[in-house]
Amino acid sequence: MIKLTIPGFGPLEIRRIVTDCTGTHSFKGVVRRSVKARLTRLARLVEVHVLTVDSFGTARGELTRLPVELHFLNNDRRNDREKQRFLLKYGRRAC
Repeated sequence: MIKLTIPGFGPLEIRRIVTDCTGTHSFKGVVRRSVKARLTRLARLVEVHVLTVDSFGTARGELTRLPVELHFLNNDRRNDREKQRFLLKYGRRAC
């Protein structure tokens, strides 16, 4: 868990991080070694969920050995709604 205090907001406890893969952790389907190291360190503190459409077909190979939960989205134009549904299943205070 990551604990921090945000002025004007108050204390915050982060237990889970949900993030996209393409363009966030990878460039043209490749996750750099330094990014893999940072994701590994982050996963020691919180659950890390990586959502991806896997545009380049490389996500499984790039992230499979990392301590993250990999979730594949449908390859459609409205994957924003799929991401929203993923977040809502945990509740807004849990992500």
